[in-house]
Amino acid sequence: MDKLRKLRSETMTNDLESIFYVNARFLTQKLTGVQRYAIEICRQIKKLAPKVVFLAPTNILHKEIALELQVQIIGRNTGTIWEQWDLYRFMSNKKIILLNLCNTAPLLYRYNMICIHDLAYVFYPKSFS
Repeated sequence: MDKLRKLRSETMTNDLESIFYVNARFLTQKLTGVQRYAIEICRQIKKLAPKVVFLAPTNILHKEIALELQVQIIGRNTGTIWEQWDLYRFMSNKKIILLNLCNTAPLLYRYNMICIHDLAYVFYPKSFS
């Protein structure tokens, strides 16, 4: 039984390594709950699948975390332009999932997986003015 678990675990990890890239633009933003969430999720992804690629622009604020995740810096722009142009161009020929953990993603890229935070206003509109 232990051999089966080990084999399954290794297979899952190997599969994860080539399945997706991660938009790490959150490393260029001040730390709020959304960025903290993204950092902790990425730390776990890195443990499970060390070869997953984390992508960010040049203006990283959280350099120690970028080093920990072995972030690959791409493009020349920053902010939204980086995400919509540089990141899109880098990913456009890959046809691999791009995991976006902080509400936004390259609009033209077809293989986005996006985590949307704070949807309470949709489900409980009477609680918000």
